[in-house]
Amino acid sequence: MNRMKLLAAENAATAVSISSSIMLACSIYIVLKNRKSKNNTKFKNEYEQAPHWNWTHPYKSTLDKILSSIFPIILPLSDVTQSPLYISEEQNNTPELTKKLTSLRNSLKTMNASSYTARCKEWNSLLSEDNPILSGTVTIPTNNKILSEFGFTSLNGSPIDHMLQNAFNNKDEDDNLIQIDITCPQSAIVSGISYESKDSITSTSLENIIFDQSAHLLLWFHGGGLILGDGRDADCSIDNALRLTRLQNGTKSEKNACTNIVVLSVNYRLAPEYPFPAAIIDGLSAYNLLHTHFFSHSKHIGGISAGGNLSSVIGLESCRRYGIHNLKSIMIDSPMTQPNCQTLSYHLNSTSSGACPVDFLRWSWCAYLGLKAEKNQFDEADCVANAIQQSVWRDIQKNDLWRLICPQVDVPHISSSPKNSSFLKIIVCTSKADPLHDDGVQLFQALERQNLNNRHCSIQQYDFNGSHCLASISDATGKDKFLKEWSSMFGR
Repeated sequence: MNRMKLLAAENAATAVSISSSIMLACSIYIVLKNRKSKNNTKFKNEYEQAPHWNWTHPYKSTLDKILSSIFPIILPLSDVTQSPLYISEEQNNTPELTKKLTSLRNSLKTMNASSYTARCKEWNSLLSEDNPILSGTVTIPTNNKILSEFGFTSLNGSPIDHMLQNAFNNKDEDDNLIQIDITCPQSAIVSGISYESKDSITSTSLENIIFDQSAHLLLWFHGGGLILGDGRDADCSIDNALRLTRLQNGTKSEKNACTNIVVLSVNYRLAPEYPFPAAIIDGLSAYNLLHTHFFSHSKHIGGISAGGNLSSVIGLESCRRYGIHNLKSIMIDSPMTQPNCQTLSYHLNSTSSGACPVDFLRWSWCAYLGLKAEKNQFDEADCVANAIQQSVWRDIQKNDLWRLICPQVDVPHISSSPKNSSFLKIIVCTSKADPLHDDGVQLFQALERQNLNNRHCSIQQYDFNGSHCLASISDATGKDKFLKEWSSMFGR
């Protein structure tokens, strides 16, 4: 009898515990729902559709949902939005903001470093023992005249001059050189390097290196909202390279069939210390050098998130100036290209994108464009649009310069010279559970409209299930199809 009473008491306690957990979960859900309603009133009035909740998102896998919940704890990107942002000579950013940015950058660098080592080891496993993966840092000079060389001569005397001064003059001596992380099979390099160790290259100028003629040069731009990140974002650049290598090989046993892919990942300057157009200057300088010194080599441009913005801008501006000329592909993954941050996908994914929170995106755009912003305003859907209207950017949007920020407003018709039969493939990747989904869709549609029936290029979009940068988890089949299509340009 006593045992039965004990069991009954334990069952009752368990029931109370479960009930309490359910009540707590319901309470959290109600709080989140109320918060969503409060923060997205403008969007609800416009779209009459509530944002997706992470755990019931129709385009996420279970693992994606779990990672979206964990990521903000590992890397709390939204922390920076709790600090005011100033880009002016009169006011400097607070020590609190500097501390937060430094902490986030160091955390991401540590994460990237461990991932980079693992990916390089995996890439090495696809190669023969006498052809190891090499890594190191190379440099190129910053070309401070690159914007005028690309035709942006109307900037002289414009209100944007103070930002150009930040890009050109507010630099340490080392900032006169752009650092590029290089990763490639040893067989891709003929000469021009020395070794720190068996698989590590001593820092040198990129111009000194002679690549094997079979090498495909991939100029890569990392993500991070234009304020974070470095050239060793291996989960994107190196992961793509090793997957492309695997596709080129056919099987792991065919180690001698490997394409010589050289990943050149640009450590472009970051906002808010270096606002626009510093990153553009670095990117154009990098591709300009590749075009000049490695003219006959097959070249590719790629990037993800903020790097998707840069890969599209650098790729399209290079096509305007040089034509195609051995530029085989431009890969634009989850691009961040719409500064107003007011698309439907921003709204629908405003409370469910742990790896790419919308308040962080709005803060990043303000930092990149040199906009003043007070703390706690980044939950407001129109905060960046309002800041733009109260700044020098209000009139600059009518200038050619705006396409260096929002490339879909003016995309070129891709052409090749009559004597050159080059063909360019432009691939835009988007994810349905990503706030940046519509940024990519708008860019793809603009490219497609301008290049209908163009025999010199093809424009393709891959629309994956999943969150920002998590398509390989939620949509492995779609990711594989994209990589197979992209790999076709590395065999030409």
